[in-house]
Amino acid sequence: MKNLKNIFRPAKSLSRKDIKDYTEGNLSKSERRNIEHKESECELSADALDGFEEFGLEAMDSLPDEKEFLQKIGGRNTQPRLLTFNRIAATIVLMMIPLAGYFYLQENKTGDLYQAHFAEYDDPGLFAMRDSNSQQMDAVLVSGIDYYNDKEYIKAIPYFEQYLESHPEDERISFHLGLSFMYAGRMDDAKTGLRKIVLEGGTPYLLDAKWYLSLVHIKQGELEQATALLEEMKAGTDPYYSKKAISLLKELGG
Repeated sequence: MKNLKNIFRPAKSLSRKDIKDYTEGNLSKSERRNIEHKESECELSADALDGFEEFGLEAMDSLPDEKEFLQKIGGRNTQPRLLTFNRIAATIVLMMIPLAGYFYLQENKTGDLYQAHFAEYDDPGLFAMRDSNSQQMDAVLVSGIDYYNDKEYIKAIPYFEQYLESHPEDERISFHLGLSFMYAGRMDDAKTGLRKIVLEGGTPYLLDAKWYLSLVHIKQGELEQATALLEEMKAGTDPYYSKKAISLLKELGG
């Protein structure tokens, strides 16, 4: 991870603008000298600059595999052909670094937001129900709640699923099954379960499901879907979730 972070620091490699301005003659003498100094210290920049000078910006459009490339340019001198291929490759690699940096930073941003706003749902009624009615409750459900209470969510999931096969109307357990998927890191399953609750509506767990579903979307980088849910909560009448939604929307830039 340390090496990955280092490639996004200001360093000796030339930027796309540097190379474009240099090859098009848009720089002063001192600026050109600075570019040439960077080129002398960075082999990647040197190859990229050569590639731009020889092929222009269109070299960025595509890069065939080496075999295909060599077949297209023909000739018998292998070394010059490999040099040409390497120059184009260096050009494209250098231009991809800022894009890779963008996605790396975006992923870290969404992960940080998820961690900052995530907290396990507190439902003391679930455990009170289990303690007061364990003799009358379905044994499968009791096992699921026990595992859930012990934070062994992966073990709780099959018990909740089995219970819901015969009790599909149980909104509380449906919601906690979605949360169990989320807590266990099974985000796609969590998204499916929580979205089902949101779409069906008419449940006391509707706003809870919307909140956690928005966090799942953020975790997966689906900011448009998360924003839509948060806007609904922001405009709603529940002051608790409205306040939470406003706070998270601000951090998302909305």
